[in-house]
Amino acid sequence: MSRTIVLNSCMTGLALTEALPGREGPDLEKIRMDAVAEAQAECRAHIERQRVEQADRCRYCGCQFDDFIGRMKAEIADELIGLAVRLAEVLLRHELPDRQMLCSVIRETLEPVSDLQGAKVRMHPDDAENVRRMRGEAATPMIISDRVEIVPDSSLSTGDLLIESRNGLFDARLNQRLSLLEERLRERRRSNHANGR
Repeated sequence: MSRTIVLNSCMTGLALTEALPGREGPDLEKIRMDAVAEAQAECRAHIERQRVEQADRCRYCGCQFDDFIGRMKAEIADELIGLAVRLAEVLLRHELPDRQMLCSVIRETLEPVSDLQGAKVRMHPDDAENVRRMRGEAATPMIISDRVEIVPDSSLSTGDLLIESRNGLFDARLNQRLSLLEERLRERRRSNHANGR
C-alpha cells in the first residue's frame, strides 16, 4: 500500500511535469515536493495504523492464550484430583486386609454416628470375621461396641460399611467416602482459583 501511495504521488508529479511542458522551476518543484511529503505522511499514517492493528491482534491473542492456559490448568487439576482419588482407592483396597488399618477405618466411620444402640453394621464377610476375632482378643481395643450387630454382606467390598440405626442408614462405602473427598478437593481447588491462589 505504501509503495502505491508513493508511486501515485510520484506519478502525479510526473503527470504534472508532462501536463505543463515548459513550466519548470520553483512552482513545479514545490508541487513535486508537496506530493512527496504528502505521500510520505500517508505512508507513515498507514504504517502506524498497521502497527496499532497488529498490537491489538497481539493483545487479543495473548488474552486468548492466557484463557486457554487457565482452562487447561483447571482441567489438569481436576484430572489430577480424580487420579489421586482413584489411586487412593486402589491403595486402600489393597491395604485394608491389614487389621490395624481396618480398625482405623471402622473407628473413623463410626465416630460421627451418635446413637449406635441396636445398630447393625453391614460389612464385607472378611472384614466381619476380622472384627469378630478382634472383639475376642483382650489386647485389642474395642472398635465396635458389643451392642452393635455385625452383619456380613457379600455385596460390599472390603472397607465398605453400611450402618443401620434408629436414625437411618449411614452409607460409608469406600467409594462414597472417596467421592465425597474428591468433591471437597474440587471445591477447594475452585475456591483457591477464584481467590487467585
